[in-house]
Amino acid sequence: MQVHPHKDKVTVLMRRLFGRLRHAAVVFAASLFTVSVPSIAAERSMPIKVGIYENRPMVFLDDDTRPAGLQVDIVSEIAKARKWPIEFVYGTWQDCLARLEDGEIDVLLDIGYSDERAQRFDFTSESLFSTWAQVYVPPGSTLLGIPDLEGKHIAVMRGDVHYAALQRLLRDFGIAVHYVEYDDYKDLMQAVEHKRVDAGLFSRIAGLQLESDYGVRRSSIVLDPIQVRIAFPKGKNGDIRDAIDADLRRMKRDPNSAYSVAMDKWLGNVPLMEWPWWWKWAVLGLAAFALIGVGVNSLLRLEVRRKTSQLTAKNVELEQEIASRARVESLLQAGRERLSTQSRALMTLARSDAIDRGDLDAALRQITTAAAQTLDVDRSSVWIAESDLSAIRCICLFVRSKGEFSKGAELARTDYPIYFRALAENRIIAASDAARDPSTYEFADSYLAPLGITSMLDAPVRTGQRLIGILCNEHTGAAREWNLEEENFAASLADFVALALEAHERQTAEARLRESEERNRLIIEKALDAVIIADNRGTVIGWNAKAEEVFGYARDEAIGQPVISLVVPESIHEIVAQEFLDILRSGRGRTRRDVLAKRKNGEEFYAEFSVSASREGRRFIYTSFVRDITEQKRAQEMKEKLHQIETELELARTIQRSFLPQQFPAFPHRCEFEVYAEMIPAANVGGDFYDFYLLDDERLAFAIGDVSGKGVPGALVMAMTLTILKATAASTPSVSDCVSQVNRLLCKENEAAFFVTLFYGVLHVPTGKITFANAGHPPPFRVSSTRGVKPLDGTGGLILGVFEEAQYSEGEIALKSGESVLLFTDGVTEAMNESNILYTEERLEQTLRGVSGMPATPLVAHVVKDVESFAGDAPRHDDITLLALRYLS
Repeated sequence: MQVHPHKDKVTVLMRRLFGRLRHAAVVFAASLFTVSVPSIAAERSMPIKVGIYENRPMVFLDDDTRPAGLQVDIVSEIAKARKWPIEFVYGTWQDCLARLEDGEIDVLLDIGYSDERAQRFDFTSESLFSTWAQVYVPPGSTLLGIPDLEGKHIAVMRGDVHYAALQRLLRDFGIAVHYVEYDDYKDLMQAVEHKRVDAGLFSRIAGLQLESDYGVRRSSIVLDPIQVRIAFPKGKNGDIRDAIDADLRRMKRDPNSAYSVAMDKWLGNVPLMEWPWWWKWAVLGLAAFALIGVGVNSLLRLEVRRKTSQLTAKNVELEQEIASRARVESLLQAGRERLSTQSRALMTLARSDAIDRGDLDAALRQITTAAAQTLDVDRSSVWIAESDLSAIRCICLFVRSKGEFSKGAELARTDYPIYFRALAENRIIAASDAARDPSTYEFADSYLAPLGITSMLDAPVRTGQRLIGILCNEHTGAAREWNLEEENFAASLADFVALALEAHERQTAEARLRESEERNRLIIEKALDAVIIADNRGTVIGWNAKAEEVFGYARDEAIGQPVISLVVPESIHEIVAQEFLDILRSGRGRTRRDVLAKRKNGEEFYAEFSVSASREGRRFIYTSFVRDITEQKRAQEMKEKLHQIETELELARTIQRSFLPQQFPAFPHRCEFEVYAEMIPAANVGGDFYDFYLLDDERLAFAIGDVSGKGVPGALVMAMTLTILKATAASTPSVSDCVSQVNRLLCKENEAAFFVTLFYGVLHVPTGKITFANAGHPPPFRVSSTRGVKPLDGTGGLILGVFEEAQYSEGEIALKSGESVLLFTDGVTEAMNESNILYTEERLEQTLRGVSGMPATPLVAHVVKDVESFAGDAPRHDDITLLALRYLS
């Protein structure tokens, strides 16, 4: 309720009279109540210390430096009724929070409730009232809604619950702002008025109290309500809390209680006014009394109309707030849908048969189509770079509005030197205004304007550090701002382009080799190998001497017989018959098959059938050159198996390396923490992975895990897991919710029945607090020179990719300066020596005790050295992966 200083004097007189009567009733009721309530203060030898700070009209020091305010009156009345000795301790807001956490004060007034604070403090279950926050702006500001805050400077109260809520909201929208922290609402209001900031965040009550004294106005941006409660040190003063809860519930039910009096006094009553001398004489007359009654009635009607107008205005304001929240929810839903669409697109590409078999044209069509549809752009294209980066050439262009594919355009470095330099130096080129962007303005006249392109999102394609191409996404129409989700999605698509190019190069090289071998083999087979000629029904019409020698049938015996029945074991008649039927129907000029054949005496052997088709008049005849390749088959199978294994292992290593951070120190400009990771791959590439990155300036995400599969399939699942985790972490503050979401996405796309273990944590840099969740991974060790070495227990959950509805709990620790957390995979603890003895977690724990004070890099190096020394020359069958995070301040 707001203060109205211009009400008529009769209303003032009546309110004063009823106020005094009500106050007397409250005092009388309170005195009766204290007779029956046991006194907690009687059991205490020291006064109850109550923390207050400057936040009018809730809590503050008046002009005589005495505690005052709405909540001071309520708590003072409770203490008086219960005969508690209390002592008010004044300080800044940050001082009060620190004192409450350290137990230096027993009670803290006027504190907003949140789940994060409930982990640090105990709260009354009964709230004093609810309030919300609103953004104020200077006069003439053009800020209308949340999207307008992008890049702006926002003034906030340090440590405020509303501050944290605004950070979460803007982070969900992907909106970057600059926060300017203050310790006092008056300083914050002055900063907004004098335009030192673009906007300021105020609690509803503080804004109403101060807005009339400053040249500011309210915006339409309103945050969710919070409850204002009374807080206590964690696990302490439960008797005081229960007593205050009981009194608050009683007071809020009683309209004449000290609670109601205080609310009316500080938020509702008008200040008392001096009575004019003539009024006292006027009220003595009976006739004047009647006249006053008429006047009062008129004034009351005016007041009713004024209140009605205010309520109407308030209703309009609430409708605007509801509309604003609806827009916010719509934007959040759109963000979730975009992330889900991007994840499905990446899952589809991860299962692409075209990429696996090296069909470059089909693979690039799938990738550019996915890019255009998911990013909602009209043009998506793939360009190949010359080895010396002198030019780039378009090999696939998809125009979505026309549904057409094309290729052939070429751009020279000499014509666009700035763009080529940007490709070499940047991970992503996100040009919202492509004609003016420093990286793309060279295209304005020759390329952008003729095609109507306004915005570009280009992702360089690399293998290792070498630039091999570009995935270019071009938007037509109004200029478009690219968000972080879209940039990460484009980078992931560029990685799929790299995989497609590598698979195509490998397939092309193998095809050329096969063709060369085939030509050489045919030259020899014509002279030395068995020759069988069949018509288009598969009947033998030709059978040379070598065929008689190889199969044991005389020519007269073979002519007229079905070739399949004659030379192939009965157990595979249908399979071989279908293969040759496909050859006959296709009309292919030449094909080769390795088939299990049989001789007349029943002996089975491997034979190579090289079949060539030719036309004789109106029919086709098929000439087969047959060669006994039993030994060659065995050798070739072994060779191909080894080659396939080596190829898959190299590709898996490439995928694995491309997704793991390799540059250390990882954050050279951050002195609050240090992080180091190392992976020593096994001969057979495992599914180990790790990752770390800053979610924002105050939160560092880190993870380690292991995929059940090996080789390329395991590496692809690893890449998919890291991509989903990073994308989900950016929009999901809760660690457990993030892991649950990753699990659901993996379960939906897990046709290969892989599973993944994962340990995921987030370090809050200012406090050293780590929140983590574990999905079936070996628990890390906390390493401290003072507290020793202990595993992090208590949050074990199911592995990922198995049960879609699995839920994961959160754990939490607070690191002190110099303490570390060591994450590892089972390749460390299950390493074997030559006697087949495991390294074990116990040995790892013993090793860490000897190096508990080391920095992150030597700590990991010491463990790796100890594991290798233990294993000796024994073969290693799994990756050894470690990640150390050390907190410094």
